[in-house]
Amino acid sequence: MMRRFRDRPLHSKLTVIIMVTCCTALVLGYAALAWRYAVGEQHKLVRHLEIVADVTGANTISALAFDDAAWVRRHLQSLQADPLVVAAAVYDQRGTMFASFQARAAEGADAASTVRVSRALLLDGEPLGSIAVDGDARQLHSALLADALIMSVIVMATGLVSWALATRLQRLVSEPIARLARTMERVATSRDYSQRVEPSGHDEVGMLIGSFNEMLDQIESRDRRSRIAAAQLEHLAHHDALTQLPNRTLFRIRLQQALGEADRQPQRVGVMFVDLDRFKTINDSLGHAVGDLLLQEAAGRISESVRETDVVARLGGDEFAVLLNGIRSASDAARIASKLVEQLARPFRIAEQDLFISASVGICRGSESAKDVETLLKNADAAMYRAKEGGRNDYRFFSTEMSADATESLTMTNGLAHALDNGEFAVHYQPRIELATRRVTGVEALVRWQHPVHGLIPPARFIPVAEASGMIEPIGDWVLATACRQARAWSDAGLGEVQVAVNFSARQFRHADFPEHVASILRRSGLPMQRLEVELTETLMMADHDKTQHVLSALKAMGASLAMDDFGTGYSSLSYLKRFPLDRLKIDQSFVRGLPANQHDLQITKAIVALAKSLNLRLVAEGVETPQQCDVVQQLGCEEAQGYLFGAPMPAADMARFLAAHQCVGDLVTGS
Repeated sequence: MMRRFRDRPLHSKLTVIIMVTCCTALVLGYAALAWRYAVGEQHKLVRHLEIVADVTGANTISALAFDDAAWVRRHLQSLQADPLVVAAAVYDQRGTMFASFQARAAEGADAASTVRVSRALLLDGEPLGSIAVDGDARQLHSALLADALIMSVIVMATGLVSWALATRLQRLVSEPIARLARTMERVATSRDYSQRVEPSGHDEVGMLIGSFNEMLDQIESRDRRSRIAAAQLEHLAHHDALTQLPNRTLFRIRLQQALGEADRQPQRVGVMFVDLDRFKTINDSLGHAVGDLLLQEAAGRISESVRETDVVARLGGDEFAVLLNGIRSASDAARIASKLVEQLARPFRIAEQDLFISASVGICRGSESAKDVETLLKNADAAMYRAKEGGRNDYRFFSTEMSADATESLTMTNGLAHALDNGEFAVHYQPRIELATRRVTGVEALVRWQHPVHGLIPPARFIPVAEASGMIEPIGDWVLATACRQARAWSDAGLGEVQVAVNFSARQFRHADFPEHVASILRRSGLPMQRLEVELTETLMMADHDKTQHVLSALKAMGASLAMDDFGTGYSSLSYLKRFPLDRLKIDQSFVRGLPANQHDLQITKAIVALAKSLNLRLVAEGVETPQQCDVVQQLGCEEAQGYLFGAPMPAADMARFLAAHQCVGDLVTGS
């Protein structure tokens, strides 16, 4: 019963509780009143019977004493007039009935419906007998029964009224709770935390609803923050933080979607790879802050150069990609690429200076053989590198020949992994000549790769691959050790104290223990540190000024000579350049090659010479191939030169003969 009651709705339970409470209170109140009435009426009846017994006893005690039973009976008959007396009897001293009376109303009365009162009859203090008077309690019972019937009707009426009132009153409690329950159910089902329960006052239910609404406020606020954070994470996961362009992941997703929509017409989808030429030089020379601003400006120009339907993404570093949607022909892609190249070639005004870059763009259209994401990206990348090799600031479409070049690059990478162990590398040496005396002042060590299948591979082909794969570090250490041992061998053979210049890569230079590592290799070779010249490119030195100065100072303190290679091709900061403990500047051969006819190269060379003189540095002209070039650089003030005019890079044995033949001062130009 109670279980079924607990399962009833709240409004039903409240209605029942109110009704039961009202009816119970009414019944209990009536019962108390009825009990009090019954007790009072019965007390009145008993008191009345006691009076009757006392009066009748006083009147009949004399007759009892004279044994006059008839007189006693006549006197008892007078009680007929009292409606409350139904019987009376007088008993003698032995307890034997002496006389009795029974009213006609006593018919049908039983012991349960009568009340008896007995009194002793005393004469002069001596017991003479007793009298018993029976009263009729049926009237009292009838009155109580009638009241009970009336009360039942009242209770029923009260129940109906209570139900009507309870039905309305329970809503004050049940409806707010029901609204709360329904809202909780909707929130739990829909996870919609914007819903609220209508307030219902300031009682406990109202406080509960208020607390629930406040909880929803907090959950909604937390949920809103979570959604914002999730959206931000989603954006960060698929967009470049610097340019806000889609990143590589989102670009691949968009490309896959475009290919799926193109379906049987993959040629309507194209990919452009865009690489910013000379960006690394600017970034390393002017700092990452300027580089970041340049990337943002470049991203804006690329976006302005394409159509609204195209997707521009930053893949990383200075590489961007463009998804071309709905192109009808190769000329469509060419127009977009041409506009993009033109826009990026315009000067960028950043940090109160004009910066110049260009773009190398590779284009690959979808085809039956290139209709998946990986192939399109790979082919566009290969076309971009072909644009770089072709002189940069241009675009190239992918062709099948480029795929063969990519395969060759992969083969070269795999070959480099075993070339060092297989002894396929060799070091060639090119002499450095003092122009005033034509004396050999040193040699530059240059690595060569004698491939067992492809023959002699020039450094321009395998050095970039070695840099990218990380093999440049062990190769560089091997070149340094080999060159130092060879220089010591020439010295032991009496060929002079020749200084050997060795180029180092950025990977080697970035190591924290670079000076100590170089010194340990020289110790093992037996070559004094004073016989080593460390050559570093201009771009490498300007990448991190403070670190460069620290490393160069350490090498200088150990006794090594320091030279800046390829000077004039990067962005040197003169304020930092004068702080570096350099011994030589090597003018890049790109400026020497145009001498003496190219006035532009001539003016640049003059400026470099003037700068070197002001910093008290020796100048080496690289790539001298003709007597005219030799005369010009000497007249401009270069102390030293190297190039094919004096001697091409040669194996160690040939260099030994060269050193033996030119130990004395002589005219090496005519002899070369």
